[in-house]
Amino acid sequence: LAANGYVAFAVDMYGCERALWSANEFRPILNNLYEDRSIVVDRFLAGVNAAESRVPPADVTRAATLGYCLGGMVVLDVVRSGVVADLRAAVSFHGILDAPSLFDQSQLSEAQKATKVQVYHGQADPFIPPQKLEAFKDQMQRLGMDWMIREYPGVSHAFTRPEKIRSEDYAKGFGYDEAAATESWTRARATLREVFLE
Repeated sequence: LAANGYVAFAVDMYGCERALWSANEFRPILNNLYEDRSIVVDRFLAGVNAAESRVPPADVTRAATLGYCLGGMVVLDVVRSGVVADLRAAVSFHGILDAPSLFDQSQLSEAQKATKVQVYHGQADPFIPPQKLEAFKDQMQRLGMDWMIREYPGVSHAFTRPEKIRSEDYAKGFGYDEAAATESWTRARATLREVFLE
């Protein structure tokens, strides 16, 4: 993103100030985020506020959000919650797709409903069962959002990660897919150019 001229920052959703690679470390934190999605929204909002005060070029009134896997869930939670007034776009790559009841009663403004939401999903992702996928779609429709989903047949979870090419990765439901990774990133970049009128 920075190479394309954007001011970019990442939010530490785990709250650990370091990367966690051991499942014994990250699993309890991850489960807590899955179970209480208000924490997800609050941490994201704290990140936006920090960027506004600490990153001088950041104009959070002209913002978009992108996320992968957990981050893909985060961006969708944020747009469904309505806590950010003026996101131009939100893009989820192989994110967790579900329909938390927390967002059923969200009161979104017309500007929030106009956020361009893009979801890129591998149809062979074992972490998103069909019933959760359909519940997600239904909730997005009920909220009246400007959204689309691109589903890639035969594509697994983490399809943007080029290191996920080992047989044990595929056995666990992960797998890089160059075509899906390239197309989803190309479409996301085109959307960013569109919403920021580059």
